[in-house]
Order: sequence, then C-alpha cells, then structure tokens
Amino acid sequence: YARHHLKGKKQDFFWRLETPDRLGRAGIDKIGLGALIGLSDSWRVDCYMVAEHLLWLQQHYWQSRYSVSFPRLRPCTGGIEP
Repeated sequence: YARHHLKGKKQDFFWRLETPDRLGRAGIDKIGLGALIGLSDSWRVDCYMVAEHLLWLQQHYWQSRYSVSFPRLRPCTGGIEP
C-alpha cells in the first residue's frame, strides 16, 4: 500500500481502514467501501478481508446501509498502464 501512496492523507492506511468505523459512530446513513484488490499476494485474501470488514461494520452499525466499489479488474483500451 505504501509504495502506491507516497504523499498525502492516503498514505495513512489505518486512517483509511478506520474511516467506515468513524462514519458508523457518527450515524451516517450510507457507508461506501473501496476494495483494494491486489495489496496481498492473493486476490482471494483481499476479497475475504473486504467481506470480513463489511460483516464487522454491519454487526456494529446495523442501521447503516453499505456499498462496496471494486476497481477495474481488466485493462481497458486506451487506459493508463501503471
């Protein structure tokens, strides 16, 4: 994660990871999660961790609604290559 976010607020992974919890405590109606597929060696592990995070949030902030956004999994024509 750190090699992709060298500066700014995105650099602090734990701040970003804990943001949905802060939103839940604040009583926000809809909380969106952005899945960061590719941080580990297995996309399956990444997806599992997103699911676990969502489950935890739903158990603690059951009154909120949730959405999960996934990155583009395949290159697109004319897309920027990292």
